[in-house]
Amino acid sequence: MKVIVIGPNLPRPLCDKGTMHVHKEGCADMQRGQLRHAVSADQGGWAIDVDSVAEIIEACYPSSDFCYDPTVWAEYEGYRSDVHIAPCVTLPEKIEAA
Repeated sequence: MKVIVIGPNLPRPLCDKGTMHVHKEGCADMQRGQLRHAVSADQGGWAIDVDSVAEIIEACYPSSDFCYDPTVWAEYEGYRSDVHIAPCVTLPEKIEAA
């Protein structure tokens, strides 16, 4: 699935849901309200092709740069909770054991 990652530095109340927001490419929500203003301003976002939410988290917070083990839920969850995955993104979480 191709998704668009928007953030960081989103305005309130968007940032209350997470530092990063992820929507399916072409999602109508990206053309509405404050998200539209964030996308049209300095937060245009970037597109990535992913098969799981875990791949989104790794793209936003690479484990090699942030020094965590993405296969350990307690470590992964801290980064996962900072990324708002919109309902239009229907992907499995899919965390593989080391």
